[in-house]
Amino acid sequence: MKNSTNDKSEKNDKLWKDAEAELKIHARALGLAPGASEIFIKKSLNAAQKSLKNRKIILRADLTRTVSKELKKYNADLAYVFENYDKII
Repeated sequence: MKNSTNDKSEKNDKLWKDAEAELKIHARALGLAPGASEIFIKKSLNAAQKSLKNRKIILRADLTRTVSKELKKYNADLAYVFENYDKII
């Protein structure tokens, strides 16, 4: 039997990895330079992880809102697409 804490941790890790992959796809679609977008995506994800580190369960909405807030510092278009992708498509 698996430990439920490990299950939550694995789910959170997958959530962060999925968000990073999604951001890279959106950045490519917006025509952003791959090197620069990689840097500010990582910075945004790291800052969001720090602000959400005390939460045991991280919802997708929490992650999206927090990452978008950080992304706005670097690229407002990417932040908008990431935050509203489900509404745009």
